[in-house]
Amino acid sequence: MTTVTRDAQVESAMPLVDEMLRFARSRLVKAAMPSAIASREKLFAKAQPAMATELVAWFDGLLARAGVRKDVAFPFDPDTDIDWADEKAQLRKILGRWYVEMGDAAYAALGDGLGIELSFDLEAASTAAVRHLIGVNVTSITSTTREELRNRVEDAIARGLSIEQLVAGTDAGRGLRELFGSRAQVIALTETANAYNAASSAGYRESGLVDEVEVFDGPECGWTEHDDPDLADGSTRTLDDADEYPIAHPNCQRAFGPVVAR
Repeated sequence: MTTVTRDAQVESAMPLVDEMLRFARSRLVKAAMPSAIASREKLFAKAQPAMATELVAWFDGLLARAGVRKDVAFPFDPDTDIDWADEKAQLRKILGRWYVEMGDAAYAALGDGLGIELSFDLEAASTAAVRHLIGVNVTSITSTTREELRNRVEDAIARGLSIEQLVAGTDAGRGLRELFGSRAQVIALTETANAYNAASSAGYRESGLVDEVEVFDGPECGWTEHDDPDLADGSTRTLDDADEYPIAHPNCQRAFGPVVAR
């Protein structure tokens, strides 16, 4: 007669217990996803205008710090009259604050969905991809702003406009302030979504329970860009994929739900 020890019985039962836990987590996640996405949209509706306001203030400050006033005449050279290293540092502070706010919200939502406790820390090893994204986007936003300023200044000089007209605009076109007001809204739409989704990916990886995500997106939205024939909605992607493409374009609807692996 063969005697089965208690330890052997427990060991043989563990795969079944693990599968039951995975099933329970999957059911919990599916039940929580509609509420999580709705909460995310409410968060965005409040955060995006506030972030846009901060970005407009940064741009106004950029011009002021460069000595751009209506009583100042040309020449004004954006490449030499603006301390772009300092502007990048200030912009990074703005994005950093919003990434932390979005990260806190994302971690809270995924913690509720997975039934675990996680705390978002922008300086942790687990959020290195989030920090990298901030750096890339700060550089991109600053470079685009610098190029736009240079082009607008060159055009204003060629047309004989004053700095006041450059900033405030003329009957023939909008000025820098209106232009950047529009850009600030687009940046806020983009960066809140980037931040939330990048943090979600980091949180899923940190949980140790998730290797892939289910993608929720607009029905016509491609994975790498809006017109990519590789459609995103309903697809399953790795966490590395999610890190690379947290969104596909400005104002992207993309959200990630965990595919529970264990």
